[in-house]
Amino acid sequence: MTELLRPSKKLLDAIGYDESCGLLQCEFLGITEKSNGHVSMKAEEWRRTAEASFEKLKEHYGLESAKKVFSPVWEAIQNAGIHGCSNGEMFYLYQYLCPKGVASGVHDPSPFFRSREIKEQFESRIPLREEQFDREYPLGARFGVNGFIYKFTDLIEVDDERGVLWLGHYLPGIGEE
Repeated sequence: MTELLRPSKKLLDAIGYDESCGLLQCEFLGITEKSNGHVSMKAEEWRRTAEASFEKLKEHYGLESAKKVFSPVWEAIQNAGIHGCSNGEMFYLYQYLCPKGVASGVHDPSPFFRSREIKEQFESRIPLREEQFDREYPLGARFGVNGFIYKFTDLIEVDDERGVLWLGHYLPGIGEE
């Protein structure tokens, strides 16, 4: 695992961070080819790992569902693994489970989230433009960012120094469908 990454003090304060907060970490291996079969196989592997982490999140908060958190985080995991790690690099998920909510960070090793323009675009929830998505990926579109990340996330921050997309969700809404 790489160095422990944390969201900003502002996001940590918003979710009530203190020393009692739980931390979940997962690592994933990115794709090595962009064929539908390989991408589907890797996505299934990532999904099993992510779902195991979300079971712990649901247990921590006593929830039956965490779909509001899972959908945008799953989208960020897929984007990092497919678009950001096309040479099989490792990427990571960090989740801080705190009294007022959860902060999930997906570390993408590509330069995408290291851009000041992308930071401002995501934090302001400006829809992705046509030229900003990967035309090599045979299944892709920009719906996930606009339709899941922007729609279901309470707070969005980008750490453009480390390339991390942070998604914050407040309690009690994380258990809502």
